[in-house]
Amino acid sequence: MNGIATKKVTKINPYKIDRAMVALKIGDTDDMLLSYLRFLAKRIPIATFQFIHILQKNNLQTAYFEEETRRLIGDFDLKEEVVNNLKQRVESIIPIQEDRAVEYLVKEGNPLEELIYRSKLNAADLVVIGQDTELIHHHILARNFLRKVRTNALVVPDTTLPRLENILVPLDFSSYSLKALETAVAINKSLEKKAKITCINVYEIPNLTFYNVEKTRQDLKQLIEKDRKLAMVHFLQEQVPDIKDRKYIITELVQKEHFDTGYQINEFAKKNHTDMIIMGVKGHSKAELLMMGSVTERVLGVNKVPTFIVK
Repeated sequence: MNGIATKKVTKINPYKIDRAMVALKIGDTDDMLLSYLRFLAKRIPIATFQFIHILQKNNLQTAYFEEETRRLIGDFDLKEEVVNNLKQRVESIIPIQEDRAVEYLVKEGNPLEELIYRSKLNAADLVVIGQDTELIHHHILARNFLRKVRTNALVVPDTTLPRLENILVPLDFSSYSLKALETAVAINKSLEKKAKITCINVYEIPNLTFYNVEKTRQDLKQLIEKDRKLAMVHFLQEQVPDIKDRKYIITELVQKEHFDTGYQINEFAKKNHTDMIIMGVKGHSKAELLMMGSVTERVLGVNKVPTFIVK
């Protein structure tokens, strides 16, 4: 098929993270996020954890009450107190290891903008945020964040289970899905117990009624599926050259009928007990940021498993 993005791949190395920046709210939802990170860090090398909390000060009333508090209890360092709370919460769940650096940051400002700025300033190669699946504004926050952040990101819903046996990679044969596939293979190479990687392609049967094409819908379905299957084989052989890596990969075709592609991906993930979705998205030019992808946004909107976004 046309439009397949390829590049010469010689070797995929095991995945490692040099600096993971983790946004914490200092609330109940942090516990699930930290538990999942503890699970993940035992399987994927993470050299440095940087935990950050953003103090949102956006009105005069906040400043007034802070000043009142100072008069009552004397000078205090709010940031220092928050750092201590942050440290206690983290270390109660994630044990400190000698070979891993841990940093704590408390900053003031708009949470979204400050997190994006700090991730760039501190050269994070992965930013991790939690997601409350019951609150709509958390879905909006995740979508806005992923539109603007320039590094890889991991969104961890509060329904996440500490498991990594089934990885799902949506493939549309673009350079972005290629990055997602490489990341999935690299992560799998880091796992002692290998996961199954399922690559799915969501396809649609075009309506050719107006063109008097003498093909039935079933004929078209067979033609498209044959084309996509061959494309998947070619794509995997080109992009995953090591047959030892390919043995953990299976391919599936999903027909897009009454629902959009994002919905189809989520339904597949749900039915097949997916533990992580890895997706490549656009995100460099302003136009690409606006078009981050209705597919990615849809997946994040109702998703109940961790979603790894590759930039």
